[in-house]
Order: sequence, then structure tokens, then C-alpha cells
Amino acid sequence: TVPLLREIYQQVEPIRSWKTLGPFPLDAPPNVSTDQPIDFDAKIELAGDKEIGWRTLRVRDQRGQVNLGRVYSQDDKLAAFGYAEITSKTDHVAKFAVGSDDTLTVWVNGKQVYDFTDSRAFDYEQSTFEAPLVQGVNRILILCGNNGGPWQYAVAVSPVADYAFLKGPEAAA
Repeated sequence: TVPLLREIYQQVEPIRSWKTLGPFPLDAPPNVSTDQPIDFDAKIELAGDKEIGWRTLRVRDQRGQVNLGRVYSQDDKLAAFGYAEITSKTDHVAKFAVGSDDTLTVWVNGKQVYDFTDSRAFDYEQSTFEAPLVQGVNRILILCGNNGGPWQYAVAVSPVADYAFLKGPEAAA
């Protein structure tokens, strides 16, 4: 039963609070540092004297879907950044589940941990991977691009599941 209990206690929880920056051309993203603090008050100039800034989003979808087409535009060949912070009680390796329509790149604490560069229809947990989290605040940065049609993403992370009963019996038991 221990493997089943581990699976249950390591279920992913959606991130439902984001700061987003967009839209901008998919092939010309602005320079956003993946490993340095971000100035969320800064405005970024794009070609044609267009200016964009960070905005705060509270996701209503219970599973964490961020609908960028509704927030920004349904136009093709656009992209946007998303930034979230999650707090961890301990250093540990967390399970991530991500979904997007279309492209999606994910950085955790400045390190790229996931990259999908093709087109696909959205599903909440299209891909899973593991990434280390540190005790305290962890920074999640995503870049989601739209090749055409709907445009959305979701990121979910497993919490710390550090219960003695999940570790199984001692070898001498």
C-alpha cells in the first residue's frame, strides 16, 4: 500500500496566482532574466512604439488553466511570460504537471526544466517532470507561445509529502 499512498500524497496542486507579461511576437520575446529578480513595475518597449507591462492574474479555473487568448488576444504567433512563486517547507524534488496550447518553456529558480516547441491542443497534465525546490520561496517562470487557435497553459506542483508512513518500513523491520 505504500506505493499507492505515495501516489495519493504526491498529487499535484495547480498554481492559481500569476504575473503575466505580453503579448509580444512569438519569434521576438523581450529580454526577461530567468535567474535574476524581475522588476514588475518596469515597462518593456516593443517594435512600433508599443509598450507592455506585467499584470497580476488570479486564475478562476480550479485546475489552474490560464487562458491567454482571453487575457490578451486570439491572434496567431504571439507569446507571453508567466511568473509565480511557490513556498516549500524543505528542499526536495517536486513533481510538476504542465499543459499548454501551444509552446511552453518552464524555468524553476533560473534553471530551464521543460521545453515544448511544437503545436498541441490543451490538456491540464500533458507532460510531467521533476525539478528541485529549495526551502523558502521558489520562482517559476514560463514562456507560452501561440502558433494558432486557442492559447492557454497550466502548471501544477506536488507539495512536500514528508510523512514517515510514506517512507515504508525500516530494512530491519
